[in-house]
Amino acid sequence: MLERIKKALVESFVGVIVVGMLFADGIGSLISGISIPLGNWISLWIQQTKVSAGFPTPAPQFSIDPFFREWISAVCFLLVAFLLLRWLYMEPRAAEPSDPAQEEEPEESA
Repeated sequence: MLERIKKALVESFVGVIVVGMLFADGIGSLISGISIPLGNWISLWIQQTKVSAGFPTPAPQFSIDPFFREWISAVCFLLVAFLLLRWLYMEPRAAEPSDPAQEEEPEESA
């Protein structure tokens, strides 16, 4: 049954589209995991400097918690994409002969 599903996904190009979307979502999650917390921190810093002009206030603390949430989802997206890519499009390698006598030796040219 899995072979029929695999064949249908490969022949209809749905597998490629799904793998591409998963990779895109993973990369998007990595980027948003960096940009959203950094943007929030910068906007808090700008807001605090405008409000407290002349009054000394501590700088806003940078929170690393949002990084983890986005990066965990990015790792999950990328892992599923890689596993699906490997299952659909990467053929297993043939077993290498373990006996060196079976391998052909290169001929020496004189």
